[in-house]
Amino acid sequence: MSIGRWLSVSMVLLLASCVQAQIADLRKRCDFTNDPRFELLRGKIPLSPTQAENPPTLAEISNKERPTASERAALFEYDGETSVCAQEALKIASRAGSDSIVGLFRETRLANVNQMKLLADGQITYGQ
Repeated sequence: MSIGRWLSVSMVLLLASCVQAQIADLRKRCDFTNDPRFELLRGKIPLSPTQAENPPTLAEISNKERPTASERAALFEYDGETSVCAQEALKIASRAGSDSIVGLFRETRLANVNQMKLLADGQITYGQ
């Protein structure tokens, strides 16, 4: 392998490694599973990237409760925190991903925000 090619491969691997480290750090900072501010929401909505990636349980889907006033306040605070996480994730995706990936991320985020608003407004249940 020529030196130029080796340097190119090394730079790509370094960039990929850097992106992976940024994503791992963001996932850690955006894990609110044990955050006392969101205790009321535990088991009702995903509070971490890992929870969001897994399908909901039967109990979660069957939850017909609507948010109480306290839970509504926690939902708005949680949305504020996850908005920061989403903005940082979008920056990483913009630097390392294609336009279609960035667009998909934006669409998914908008859908999640719309669902959270319907939930916070009591228009849907936790299970929905």
